Amino acid sequence: MRYGKFIDGNTTDATDVIATSDGVEFTDSVLREAGFYPIVEVDEIDAPSREFRYTLVDDEHGGHIEQRTVIPPPPPRVFSKLKLKGAIATAGLLPAFKELLAGMEVAPGYTAQEAFDDAVNLSEAHPRFVEAVDIAKQVLAVTDEQVEEILAASVAEGST
Repeated sequence: MRYGKFIDGNTTDATDVIATSDGVEFTDSVLREAGFYPIVEVDEIDAPSREFRYTLVDDEHGGHIEQRTVIPPPPPRVFSKLKLKGAIATAGLLPAFKELLAGMEVAPGYTAQEAFDDAVNLSEAHPRFVEAVDIAKQVLAVTDEQVEEILAASVAEGST
């Protein structure tokens, strides 16, 4: 049985604990006196990228730490503008896309086309990108599936 102790005093959804080995170097009472609690694994998810969360739970023995496995969300995708324009052209939407960019201002005197041209990269994590995709879906009358197809074909090398 492993025992753990919270590092920073946070006992709910903590991201790290000091943990003992699985050995039996010390008794339960000695470890509890030192602020350690038994660690109970709530789930065991085998995934290439996973994190653990720890929460102190009261019980009849003086408490234990529950260890939960969390799969973090994938990092946001970054899109190549060249690939994006190619995917939009393949979908037959490039003329309408260009018209949309030319007709929108993102700031007074600054068109969406200029912003697109000036952008170094396009990330799905950026709020303006999310807004632009929503507007493009409406104006170009494309489905979520079509948008995802275009975006999937536009991911920049090394961003996944």
